[in-house]
Amino acid sequence: MSGTKEIPEVATTLILTCMDYRFITLTAEYMREQGLTNKYYQLILAGASLGAVSPKVPAWNAAFWEQTAIAANDLMKENFRRVIIIDHRKCGAYELLLGPDCCTTRHDETEAHKRHLLELGAEIGRKYPQVSIDLLLMDMNGEIESFG
Repeated sequence: MSGTKEIPEVATTLILTCMDYRFITLTAEYMREQGLTNKYYQLILAGASLGAVSPKVPAWNAAFWEQTAIAANDLMKENFRRVIIIDHRKCGAYELLLGPDCCTTRHDETEAHKRHLLELGAEIGRKYPQVSIDLLLMDMNGEIESFG
């Protein structure tokens, strides 16, 4: 078939992103820049890290861990090496789950994301100590801030 691209048989990375439509292309561009095009499994939850850890949405927490276990089981066969969590600024899930005052200033917004990224990163590290974990916050223009 002409014009088709070969898809690698092995994915080594799992990413968690938010469902926000404004970040689909920016996330794909970031992954391409990392040399990971078509080399990752992607999980999507509103709020990304917050959706995975907030006690207000236990079904989302369970879905994250169940999907991660499935991906990890498949990835383990080929050395599950990396987890990337990409939160983003101006996230509606943060306002919904934490209240409208959670992110009124850029500093407050950064701290809220950082807290949940670090919490989820620590939980992943305990369950999957062999993986490297990237904890990222994406700005509206695609710029990335890293927390580990």
